Amino acid sequence: MGVKSFDTGDKVVGGGKYMRGIVTIDDGGNIHIRTHVDTHVKLAGFTGGLIALFSDKNGTLLHRTELFQYGVDGLWIIGKPSERWVDEFLTVDPSIGINTDRIDVIMGITPKNRLFVDLQEFVDIFKAISTVIELIGTVGGESGNGGSALVSTKSNLIAQAAQAPEPKPRPRPTSKPRPKYEP
Repeated sequence: MGVKSFDTGDKVVGGGKYMRGIVTIDDGGNIHIRTHVDTHVKLAGFTGGLIALFSDKNGTLLHRTELFQYGVDGLWIIGKPSERWVDEFLTVDPSIGINTDRIDVIMGITPKNRLFVDLQEFVDIFKAISTVIELIGTVGGESGNGGSALVSTKSNLIAQAAQAPEPKPRPRPTSKPRPKYEP
């Protein structure tokens, strides 16, 4: 049989929120899931989820993937994507690929609380701004020589930056890098 695939096409999963799932499986048990998540909402994003189901010709479920979740932010959220394509690559027993007769895809909004992650970013930014303001306040005040205090302040900033712990990255979905594919 070779490769079997299913494309949901673009589907509305909420007001101004869209998803698309493209799922393929080959006789070797290699699964490729390509998910598109997109919002047309200006200030609100969402997390979309997708599960793929593989059944045989009798309708018996052979395999169900885990829930894959991907988030996007609103159109007006600067520096954050409001649209994204994500690829997942899985390998299952080849008998699943050989016997798959039908692929079903379940997609929808799957809320994920990112409040604490986002708040931590704001706290880190606030701390950095507070440190800079505090250091700028000492320019010319302690040394009486604005030029040397400014050089000293830059040195202090560089020293503090070298001693600061690495910022924690935002959790992102893991997927293997693959060549870009646009249907």
